[in-house]
Amino acid sequence: MRNGDEYEVCGHQWADQSSPDGKYGVTILSDAKYGWDKPDAKSLRLTLLHTPSCGGYIHQANMDIGLNRFTYALLPHQGGWSADTQKQAGELNQPLAAFASPRHLGQLPRRQSFASLSTEKVSIKALKKAEDTDELIVRVYEWSGEDQQGVRLSLPVPVVSAREVSGIEEDLGPATTEEGVLVFDIGRYQPRTFALRLAASPLLTDAAKVREAAFGTPVALPYSTDLMSFDSNRGNAVTTYTYAYPAELIPDTLEADGIGFVMGSRKDGDKNVLLLNTGKTISFERQAGQDKLYLLLASPTPAGSTVTVTAGDEETELAVPYFSGRAAEPPTCTRLDANYRRDDIVLAASHAHKVSDKSNQTMQMLYIYKYAVRLPEDVGSVTIKSSDRKTFLFAATLSAAKSDDVASLAPLTTEVGDEMVNDQWSMVNWMDDRLVPRTVTASHQNGTNEAGSKANDMDPTTKWCATSSQSQTPYLQYVMRDTVTITRWMVLGAARENGDYVARSFKLQYQQEDGTWVDADLVEDNQQNKVVRTLASPVTTTRVRLQMIQGEQSGYTTRIYEFAVFGYRKGEDPVGIDHSPLNIDHSEVWYDLSGKRSLPQPLQRRGERQIYVGEGRKVLR
Repeated sequence: MRNGDEYEVCGHQWADQSSPDGKYGVTILSDAKYGWDKPDAKSLRLTLLHTPSCGGYIHQANMDIGLNRFTYALLPHQGGWSADTQKQAGELNQPLAAFASPRHLGQLPRRQSFASLSTEKVSIKALKKAEDTDELIVRVYEWSGEDQQGVRLSLPVPVVSAREVSGIEEDLGPATTEEGVLVFDIGRYQPRTFALRLAASPLLTDAAKVREAAFGTPVALPYSTDLMSFDSNRGNAVTTYTYAYPAELIPDTLEADGIGFVMGSRKDGDKNVLLLNTGKTISFERQAGQDKLYLLLASPTPAGSTVTVTAGDEETELAVPYFSGRAAEPPTCTRLDANYRRDDIVLAASHAHKVSDKSNQTMQMLYIYKYAVRLPEDVGSVTIKSSDRKTFLFAATLSAAKSDDVASLAPLTTEVGDEMVNDQWSMVNWMDDRLVPRTVTASHQNGTNEAGSKANDMDPTTKWCATSSQSQTPYLQYVMRDTVTITRWMVLGAARENGDYVARSFKLQYQQEDGTWVDADLVEDNQQNKVVRTLASPVTTTRVRLQMIQGEQSGYTTRIYEFAVFGYRKGEDPVGIDHSPLNIDHSEVWYDLSGKRSLPQPLQRRGERQIYVGEGRKVLR
């Protein structure tokens, strides 16, 4: 039961609450949440969202804020929990995955078991290739709480030798085989791991041929740029792109999904990347069955690039992401938007070399992505073009791999799909109608590193700051390039630092033609880090400012990570759009967890949606 020093304990996959007499009970199964507590003898609780306040670790208070996707289930049972409890939990966490592949010849029957045990009281937890040998590693676990003798493990191919190994595959001694089957005893709840060597078989021969065909043939590239440097000489790379890949993390041959890529030389001064600054024609000689060209690419453009590969009469377009940044960032109250890169990342460097000052940039991630291009018959060359004229091509390989011919029939991850983001998070294009000022002026600022311009750089990690000793009521002023009509505005606060740093009260002001500043909107007693407001009446002006009233929850230092206004320039208001505001009191306006404004539930139930205008287009919200 819970006490003051143990308010929550960890537990993977399941926890059980059974009656004292052991006649019945209920198990809670979980696929992604692991915190449990038991406040009294009759209660068992699973923590779904965890936002603790921890001294010195303030960021933990925000770690679960955002879109969460998880599954939990209730499993009632007679008697106490059993092996079936663990089996049900395992099936929830590792559901059967189905795939579809093209029809093809093969030696396997219509029904085939890859591994089987003689008892259901023991589970196979892992089946994999050994790290340092050609053996097969199998890990088993007894999950009924009873000693088991003479358990038999069978594979499609006879086992000719076996040994027991540790969890890190260190040898522990020989194991027993009988007639090509592994035989072992196992104690209650005991894990055991074995390394198995299999007999020669046509199945294994075919598998080796498939692997060899998939590994492929490297295509020679006319490298034009040096984008890699060793730690001993971090500045030895082209300076155009700020960062260089750490050469010590890149192998001579990079294997990804069974396909081999020969990388360019990383020696000082050698070129190792082909820059797609013009259309590049790559010629090659194909071997039998090689129907795909695999490319390793990355873009130095933050918005990514489109790479077009022309093979004969066929064109393939590839959307190539930025070579740095974060591969996955969910929508949260401390971010401007969400970022999910679904591309196949084959290399993720944990740091970058900054060429200009020869420094290590810790956690400045660098990526390389893999793409497959199907080749028509008899095609011996391709032309590759990039929309940004500077995308990187690292390596190319001809392959007969079949992995890209296989399609999953069910989701393999719990990642958030575009449709969920769009439908549930109002994820319209964040920049669609943002008005960019000509000049940014702050009445006060805490040096150039925390200048007013930092609130207008679209970077959620930089801020405008004015200390309370400088001013308790500073302002940030934007002068627009043209006369504009403002319909919405947004303020991103400093919750990433401390919840108390969220601005409590502030207002949006605009300047009339006579120079008078007028309040357009007022926010008081605010506790949201990301505030997005729609003006009851749009305002037309050339100057707008954020006037602070109280910059913290209990103090007066101002910290604003982003301040933006949205609308359209004078004369760009399309005909036929009603800009009159919905008749909604601000006290009834709803916001999702990302901080973006959504319609009140009564309007959502009627299916009504608001329209705003951006870049001369009608946009539904």
